[in-house]
Order: sequence, then C-alpha cells, then structure tokens
Amino acid sequence: EKRIPKEDVLRIIDEKVDFSFINELAKPYYSRLGPIGYSPERLFRMLIVMYMENIPSERKLVEQLSVNIKYMWFTRTDLDSPIPDHSTFSVLRSRLTDKVFKEIFERIVSVIIDLGVAHPKSISVDSTSVLADVKLPHKEDENSIIEGSQILSPNDPDARYGRKSKSTGFFGYKTEIMVDNGSSAILNIDAKPGNVDDYKLEKGFVEDPVENGIRPEEAALDKGYDSYRVRRLLKDNNIKTAIPIRVHKYDHLDLYKIDAFKIDLKNKKAVCPAGEELEYAGFEKRKSNHMFVGVKCRKCKLRKKCTRYPLRQLYVNQDYLLKQEAIAFNSTEEYRAIFKKRSCVERVIGEAKRFHGMVRAKFRRLWKVKIQCYLTAIVINLKRTAKFFIGQQEGLLMARAGP
Repeated sequence: EKRIPKEDVLRIIDEKVDFSFINELAKPYYSRLGPIGYSPERLFRMLIVMYMENIPSERKLVEQLSVNIKYMWFTRTDLDSPIPDHSTFSVLRSRLTDKVFKEIFERIVSVIIDLGVAHPKSISVDSTSVLADVKLPHKEDENSIIEGSQILSPNDPDARYGRKSKSTGFFGYKTEIMVDNGSSAILNIDAKPGNVDDYKLEKGFVEDPVENGIRPEEAALDKGYDSYRVRRLLKDNNIKTAIPIRVHKYDHLDLYKIDAFKIDLKNKKAVCPAGEELEYAGFEKRKSNHMFVGVKCRKCKLRKKCTRYPLRQLYVNQDYLLKQEAIAFNSTEEYRAIFKKRSCVERVIGEAKRFHGMVRAKFRRLWKVKIQCYLTAIVINLKRTAKFFIGQQEGLLMARAGP
C-alpha cells in the first residue's frame, strides 16, 4: 500500500471507481455449485492492467502479475496468492460474451458522467481500420473461402477486405467510435467487418447512448458519413450535424444536377430546367427514392445538358430536404465551429492505436474484436478519470499556494 504513489493512475482509478458491480452483472453466468474461482471483478482488473499498459498478450500479462507489485496491488493479489492461467481469460470471454462487456463499458461511461469527468453535449464520430490477426488470404490458398468478390480466411471468417482510401486497402475490421469533444471520453464504440461503409451507420450506435441518458446537441462527422440515412438518424435524435457534402461519382459530368429541378415531394411534382413537368413514376422502397421521368425530353433543346439517354430519369430521396438544409448550413460559421471539433476523435483513435494496441486485432471473430474495443474504450475512459482528479488536486495545491 505504501509503495504506490498517491498520484499513480491505477491508485486514483481504484479510489474513484467501484468495480464491484461486475460481479453482479456476471452472476447469472456462473454456477452456484463447485469451488470458488477467481471473481469476475479481479479478472477484469487484470484486463484493465493489460490494456492500460499495452501488454501484448494474456501470457505476458500473467508473467507481469507475478513480478510487478503495482499490478498485484491493483488486482488484489497477495504475494502468496496464485496467479490465474492465461486460459482463464479465454473462459471469461466465452462465458460473458461481448454482451456483458458492453454492459460493463456502458456502466463505466455512466460513472464518469456522474463524477463530472464528461459532459457530452458535443460529440464526434469516426471509424478506423483494425487489421485481422491472420495472414492475408489468397485464391491459391487451399482452405480459402470465396464469398462474392471477397476472399475469406478460414481462421477468421468474419474479417473482410476494406478500403482506407481509393489506393489503400486492408484486411480486417472497422472500429466505430463516438467521442465527447469536451473531455475526449469515449461514449460509444463498436466493431464491424472491414467492408461495411461508414454511411451505413447503425441506428443503435446513436440511439443506445441516448437511451442511457446521453443527449448530445451537436455532432461532427467526416464526409464518409454523408448520407440521407445518417442525417435522418441524427436529426430524429435532435442532434445538429456538421458533415461535409460528399462528391458522388457522377457529379463531375457536365449535366444538370438535381438542384436544377424544382421539386415538390409533398405533391409529387418535379419541373425540369426547361420548365416541363416530369411524370411521377412511383416510389422505390428499397432506396426510399421517388422516381420521375421526363415526357418531352426527345424534342427538348436542353437535352444534351440534361441527360445522355432519350429521357431524363430523376431519383429524389424522401429526405431530399435534409440535403438542401445541409447545403445551406454548411456555409455558416456555426458549421465550421462544430466541424473543427472533429479533430478530437482523431486524437483518441491515434491514442487507442499507439498506446493500447488497437492497430491489430488481438483475437479472431467479430464478437471477440468487439470485446477488445470495449476494453480499450474502458481503459481510455479510466485514464480520463484519473487525469480529471489529478487536475483537481493540482488546482487545489495552486489555490493553497496562492496569495
């Protein structure tokens, strides 16, 4: 007890955060019969040490728990106490699954908000690649699995080829992160296969934190999230959104864009630049598009500026007005002030990769990668808690030393 400094991060975390709730969450997954093993809380404390100190594997963690007195103190391990085998952590993951680890993460987010560490009014959302813990699969491999255009690894069939940019690809997963811009705490985190696009943001990723009492007022996202789906999702949750307008693959053509048409979705009318009304052709449910078709395009003098086909076909999403509102909002100072805060999530992603091992997946299969994400986010949030109280102590000392 005397050898652990008062300003040590693990000591402050131990004083400010009560982890006993983990035993209650895990209770339904343990039998009442048989000998008493390691408590879930103790094992979880050991995992905190592993991710906090970026220990690469559970085998190395067990070695460190045998020799490092600070780790022993934090994990409630006496000098004569037995250290769990590395396989104990595999059993813990399989028993609790990613569902319970997500509940633990959400409880700790609630704790840091109650402690005053985070005040989530402004958020940022972004994704980053996580490399799979397998070699790159090839068609020539004997055991490779072909699924459409994807070549899957038999050792990790959940991993997928994805793209960081037009010229750079990767094989693995994507991690989605929601960050509080004020405190840099992580409010939500999730993993998905590497080929899932950002604009397909899951509804629950935004709504789960809202259901847990987190009600942000503004959000900054990059242009990869520019879609009617994302804009509608955030607007329905009363979040003012700063997302750049994405340039689509046909926008470079010297043809009339949708903005050149006068559109009235309420009355299902569209008028072309030549002043002619288009015929309403129905509603495409799969993409939520209203379809309009030109009637007099063949004889129109503006046809070469409007379409390369005999008739102009116009597809208007039912949330078309959201895009028009975004175009107007993106020219304001308020938009620039919100979007500027997006650098916060990039710093957090860099921290997670550089100091907590999120460059590469530690495990195989999506549900295990999700557990890695939750533990990484928990550790970063605990670091924010320690920094918050260290700052308070330093402020108190400065106040006492003042005139």
